[in-house]
Amino acid sequence: MAAKKPGNVITFPAPQKQPGRERYKKRADGRYQTSVRYTDADGQPHRKFFYGETQTQARQQAADFRRALQSGQAVDDMDIRTADWVTRFLALRRAKDARRETTRTYDTYRREAQRLTAAVGSKRLRDIRTSDIQTILNARAGLSKNAIRCTYAKIRQIFEVARFDRIITYNPCDGCTLPTGSVGSHRALDPWERDLITSSWQGHRTGLAAMIMLYAGLRRGEVTAINWSHINLSAGVIRVTEAVAYQVNAPIQKSTKTIAGVREVPIVKPLRDALEAFPEPRTGYLWPSAAGVQLTESACKRAWQSYITYLSNLRNGCSYRWAKDKSAWVPVGIRTHDLRHTYCTMLYDAGVDVKRAQSLMGHKDLAVTMGIYTHLSDARKQKSDDLLHAYFEKDVKPAVIPSLPPSIFP
Repeated sequence: MAAKKPGNVITFPAPQKQPGRERYKKRADGRYQTSVRYTDADGQPHRKFFYGETQTQARQQAADFRRALQSGQAVDDMDIRTADWVTRFLALRRAKDARRETTRTYDTYRREAQRLTAAVGSKRLRDIRTSDIQTILNARAGLSKNAIRCTYAKIRQIFEVARFDRIITYNPCDGCTLPTGSVGSHRALDPWERDLITSSWQGHRTGLAAMIMLYAGLRRGEVTAINWSHINLSAGVIRVTEAVAYQVNAPIQKSTKTIAGVREVPIVKPLRDALEAFPEPRTGYLWPSAAGVQLTESACKRAWQSYITYLSNLRNGCSYRWAKDKSAWVPVGIRTHDLRHTYCTMLYDAGVDVKRAQSLMGHKDLAVTMGIYTHLSDARKQKSDDLLHAYFEKDVKPAVIPSLPPSIFP
């Protein structure tokens, strides 16, 4: 075996006859055939054949192959199909994430990889163009900005790994423009909704969890993981150190979403009143299942739906089934993350500095907190402007100008 050459050097044998000219053979099927001889980085000789309906087509393919070799492209995978590369990439990703508590990251890659394969899986990886990726992204227009960014980021990483492996020379995601997406649909609760939760939390076993999400801004997974040992009433803080993620419905205790998620949140008066009113013994999870154990994903969803039904019955004075005028019966529509969004809104209304709000919310990136604060600020400005316009658009009678005395001047 020849000695290995350093680096990724590809060498071509010197032409024996008629330098600069290709040799062509016309096959029985009418196509023209030519070949390229080269020696790989391990010193092994190779020969690759190219075919075309004309000599020009065959020559162009051979020239493209020479340029690809000289640029350092991997020879064995030059013609790999996108679907085959995606399969290889997912296997690499699965092995990389083997030590994670859950497969949520891998599942996200798999979902977006399936989207890519459905669109261009049969094309060679090196034939994918920016326009192909742009078409996939345009099909996501109208969804949330996070969903569009997730699709772009995951597909881009699939091609970036291929570029690192020298299968392709550029990433076709470069130059793509993200389509317009909607801002997150989470909202701040109206005052009556906040009062409804605060005044009735004791009537449902999910009520205390709702109070913690509303007045401490915890995520659903953080509330599911928290137990009474994390509550320090004497110090007036809640220690957030863990969260729950779900793998095939089963709860898995893990670290918080980010390092910034580990934090201490002050216990404000409405929440303190609820925690102090909770009956003894105060042990175990704050949002347990009926059996007192940690909620599964399906149990968590059922518990929240039961709680929303409870709030809806309180608001309407009876259940929908017994309402005399069903058209006047209005359900309560609150999602768990709406409570966290409301907490951030209250921080803004209380004049809490954005850096402190970032810490209390457990945001890794200040831009996330700034986005909420900026949105709230713009909304307050618009509301003020609307009030200003409404004031001057009222039917105001013109002021009566008193008549002036006759002039004393001629």
